[in-house]
Amino acid sequence: MVSTSPLTKAPSEVTTEGYQAAGKNTLGKDDFLKLFLTQLQYQDPTKPLDINEMSQQMAQFSTVEQLHNIADEIEELKEIIANLSYGQASNFIGKEIEAGGNTIDVKDGTASLITLDLAKKADVTVDIFDPEGELVRVINAGTHDAGQFNLVWDGKYADGKVAPDGEYTIIANAVDGGGRPVDVSSRIKGTVDAIKMENGHTYLILGNNSTLVELNSVGLIRDGSGVSDADSDL
Repeated sequence: MVSTSPLTKAPSEVTTEGYQAAGKNTLGKDDFLKLFLTQLQYQDPTKPLDINEMSQQMAQFSTVEQLHNIADEIEELKEIIANLSYGQASNFIGKEIEAGGNTIDVKDGTASLITLDLAKKADVTVDIFDPEGELVRVINAGTHDAGQFNLVWDGKYADGKVAPDGEYTIIANAVDGGGRPVDVSSRIKGTVDAIKMENGHTYLILGNNSTLVELNSVGLIRDGSGVSDADSDL
């Protein structure tokens, strides 16, 4: 008669107790192997683990571990890219840039430059909204030819009140001589004074108004010697 050693624990009672590393909430490869060997040690001799089930468990763990490693590598890659972006952005300091955007800043009663780009000759109006989204000024910018032109808002509301400091949103509308809509886009221009990292994004800080421009939205760089476009004062 073959004798067997008594079980100290039933298979269903085998836990991760004693194998979880201090300060860790997840099992690593070594922890899994220890747990797996313990499960083999305490298995019911009359009902051994199925070899296919064992293979599936090992394969599943290997897949999870690979995904975890990939996630770590992605985080490292994101950090490397962010550092590269920051280094690239430092080359912009002192240069004049142009980027897509529909915000302007007001500081001490002075508004940053408004730059519009027309698809063809059109009559243009510009709506200006305060930081709370309230319409505070509607400007009739007149008729302009196709291409870019600059506008300078006097920093005042429709009632003559000086606009408080803050970031304002502009919406430009354009129609041709027949009243048909014309494509118009707004641009941001300014000299880069500093750079800033925030939530994984790199921003350029423009001029005294501290306008933030995301690095990947920059479309044109000048050497800072001046703006060639004609300005219109409003």
